[in-house]
Amino acid sequence: MNGPQPPRLVLDEMFSPKIAAALRERGYDVVAVAERLDLRSMTDDELFAWSVVDNRWPLTENVKDFRPILLQAMQAGAVVTGVLFTSSRTFPRSRLKPGPLIAAVHRWLATGPPPRPLTEDWLPDPDPARTAGSAQSAGSADDRRE
Repeated sequence: MNGPQPPRLVLDEMFSPKIAAALRERGYDVVAVAERLDLRSMTDDELFAWSVVDNRWPLTENVKDFRPILLQAMQAGAVVTGVLFTSSRTFPRSRLKPGPLIAAVHRWLATGPPPRPLTEDWLPDPDPARTAGSAQSAGSADDRRE
């Protein structure tokens, strides 16, 4: 691969290791908490700290816990990689149909994270019509990257 390397990810515990495996088959450096005993025993704070040391963006639905951890680290002046958020409404967790989430993460990895100073991002909804009302108020992922 020439040019900048795609970001590395760690998938939070709610995501199947099959998603990480599918992304690795596409050439990305992705690990899942669920496939590693050492990561499964970590708290959210510990996983965030591990992801920073290992230069990985955590992918999580757990905004309630990870956003404050991210903000606290930034306020302390710590170097952070960032956090990629998603929602089970946008990408229902189905072990039978992980394709839409895999495709969205693939697109995000291919385009890369938002430029600094942003240290968080959201996977965009693959069906913009479903969230047209909320997208107008919150802005799309592309809007946040400009």
